[in-house]
Amino acid sequence: MEYNLQFLETYKQDIFKLEAVKHYFRVVHNQDDEMISEIVQASIEFAEKFTGQILVNRFYRIVFYSFDDYVTIPSENHIELKRVIMRSGNESYLLAKDQYRFDSGKQQLKLVSIKSFDSIEIEYLERAKLEHNLVPCGIKLAVLNYALIYRDWE
Repeated sequence: MEYNLQFLETYKQDIFKLEAVKHYFRVVHNQDDEMISEIVQASIEFAEKFTGQILVNRFYRIVFYSFDDYVTIPSENHIELKRVIMRSGNESYLLAKDQYRFDSGKQQLKLVSIKSFDSIEIEYLERAKLEHNLVPCGIKLAVLNYALIYRDWE
């Protein structure tokens, strides 16, 4: 199964409010707001890699160039399909939900009565395993401390 996976966007994190992080960092001005937000985002990504948990929703596009009966989306996390597009030659067709079946347990998509196409493009949201208010305090504290250390390096 040949495919191309493209990361599109990380949704804005809502685990930490900027003002709370600035208070933790003991910053009272607004000059470093963008840098602080980027440091917190990088720290969250580090925590995700370390814990294996997705803390912030992400949006992806995957294009399958060939498959037999179904495609399996390569993700171990809960995903939500946003769009399924069939491409044939120079034509693109947005598929309706009755033109495919999606098994969320196996992360598999099967087309219903569509045989001729060049590729299938799927846009999907990879959901965080925990709502922002349910992220364990230990992970939140580790993210803040990592961000604080990183900020001090800057």
